[in-house]
Amino acid sequence: MKRFFFFFLLLLLYLSGSYNILCANNTDGNNDRVTIEQSNKQLSFNDFLDGVRYAYVELDPQDQERIDRSGSILFDHFANYLIGLGFEAVALTSTQKAELRSKAGSLCDIAKVKIEVAIGKETFSDHIMQFSTCQKDYFRFHCPDVLQNDVTLLNELYGVWTSMCNYKITYNKAKRLELPVTSRSSDWTEKKLLKYFEQKKVAPLEGVYEKILESEVDKTKYKVALKRDQNGNYDVIYLSGARNYEDWGEGELIGQVTGTSGSPSHYKASWYLPDKSLEDEVYMSVDRHNMIYFAFPKAGNLRYKYFKLFPKKQTQSEQKLKATGTGIAISADGYIVTSYHVIEGGDFLEVNINEGDYTASYNARLVVKDVNNDLAVLKIDDIRFEGLPDISYSFGTQAAQVGENVFTLGYPLITSMGSELKLTDGLISAQTGYKGDVSTYQVSVPVQPGNSGGPLFNRNGSLIGIIKAKHSKAENVTYAVKSRNILNLIELLPESVLLSNNQQLVNQPLTSQVKALRRYVFLIKVLEQ
Repeated sequence: MKRFFFFFLLLLLYLSGSYNILCANNTDGNNDRVTIEQSNKQLSFNDFLDGVRYAYVELDPQDQERIDRSGSILFDHFANYLIGLGFEAVALTSTQKAELRSKAGSLCDIAKVKIEVAIGKETFSDHIMQFSTCQKDYFRFHCPDVLQNDVTLLNELYGVWTSMCNYKITYNKAKRLELPVTSRSSDWTEKKLLKYFEQKKVAPLEGVYEKILESEVDKTKYKVALKRDQNGNYDVIYLSGARNYEDWGEGELIGQVTGTSGSPSHYKASWYLPDKSLEDEVYMSVDRHNMIYFAFPKAGNLRYKYFKLFPKKQTQSEQKLKATGTGIAISADGYIVTSYHVIEGGDFLEVNINEGDYTASYNARLVVKDVNNDLAVLKIDDIRFEGLPDISYSFGTQAAQVGENVFTLGYPLITSMGSELKLTDGLISAQTGYKGDVSTYQVSVPVQPGNSGGPLFNRNGSLIGIIKAKHSKAENVTYAVKSRNILNLIELLPESVLLSNNQQLVNQPLTSQVKALRRYVFLIKVLEQ
């Protein structure tokens, strides 16, 4: 039975007594053994060849790895054949291909070549060579010649190639094909955009960005602009720096960004790849340091990183601090419970942890809220966040008894008291709160502005409530929302959260409990433009 293989396998198969290869074709009509199939009948093969300068041999990843590691006498032989046609360079290895992509001003300067052959027990036949253009048209040549597996094979192969295609390339840039302009172009230039962004009140993402170089291969300073359209989406406008710079015009649309439900820092995007093909499964994220990231799942999670050149976005420390509060993490993946009144009306949410010598700050977003019970669940939404240790406290569901010892951890009055985590303690004073509210406890724990949203623990290290408010006309009277109300809100989360029932803090001294719990207690900062 015949089987098809890529050309690069020929050397391995030759050494073992069997192998396969591809073949090219001539176009002078003198060899009636050769047939040609082409996708675009209006395109002349000879004109196409005269418009290219380089050849790029297409291989699958496994084959490419073998060529990179061991080389190939046969591929070198084939490369010499292509050079003989008039190509200025032939790229076989990954290094050669990277160099070719860097020096070719246009992808249309490159012809992609793929070869195949059918093998029998002692023979090789049905040679195929395919040339592909930058516009994805192809010329597929077929030669039925039968070659014997003997010592003359290399010479016979070269003879087949030259008899099928012996056209001598005479490079003529006027014959070079062109990539199409993307779906929308504009007259925006970097100069015009800078003036526009300087004079207008821009949306948070609008501006000029430059790609951060993470590879020694790609050293270009790639610039794009994000500009919001009338529908509230963002056009990604190409400005400069493409490796195939002759294929792209300043002002050409290279992508578009749309929002995703419930997330102010994650977006869905479409993106035009260097060959102008559209990739619609792209995701963009934003961090607090003016960095945006485009991720391409279909390309092995390839990621492009850009920083904002202009206008300089205010850092969160420069934005107006509207309110502060406290929150408690209920899962290792970053779900945090706090009071809704703490984060209400904020443009940006930042959560900070201060665990001894370890401090960190992350972006967060509101996931669900319960206005009636003054509760909210946030989620850390930051690419730098790598998770928390497994939750070490338990979640108390039984009603606390009057007289129980309780304590809270929080960040009160940070402007005057500092950002170190503070402990205050007291007792359960009543099982109902303000005006007999059965959803809250009254406790004798002293609190100040900034304690709102903080956890209320009993002496077994169980979370039994969330600090809500203090009585303005009574000394040391504080109200805390009971934990059962948190359970109802957790049911509304978009993903299931398994609450901890860890009992390791039971019977531990208060100092040990605080040391274990402080890693889950966050300072909540609410910022506005």
